[in-house]
Amino acid sequence: MVKNTSIDGITVSQARELGCKGDYLGEDMALFSKIEEIPLPVEPMRMDCLFLALCTSGEASYTVDTKQRVVKENQLIIITEGQVITDYHLSDNCKGIGLMVSSVFYREILRISTILCRCSCLPVLSLL
Repeated sequence: MVKNTSIDGITVSQARELGCKGDYLGEDMALFSKIEEIPLPVEPMRMDCLFLALCTSGEASYTVDTKQRVVKENQLIIITEGQVITDYHLSDNCKGIGLMVSSVFYREILRISTILCRCSCLPVLSLL
């Protein structure tokens, strides 16, 4: 008999609730200047947002949708909404920066950039 198990999702607001140190723009975006200080969950998590990270030294390994990944210095991690991540490990000298963006905010950015690409003049936008 197969046991039905659900995988919890992770959002920008949940990262804040978990105490992840970073700069937050409401529930839409989080910027982490020290990725190595983010507490890593022990259980698999489904991304309910977009996660980007740049490894600036050391290496990180993780599994995305059952595929093992390893990133090293100057390599980028991209995890999209709906992907399941697990088996996280950072080397002792791993450092990096990260960005989480809510799906709604990401789609809005794409919509605005599409509109701007059609314009002959490009205005300056402010997030605040």
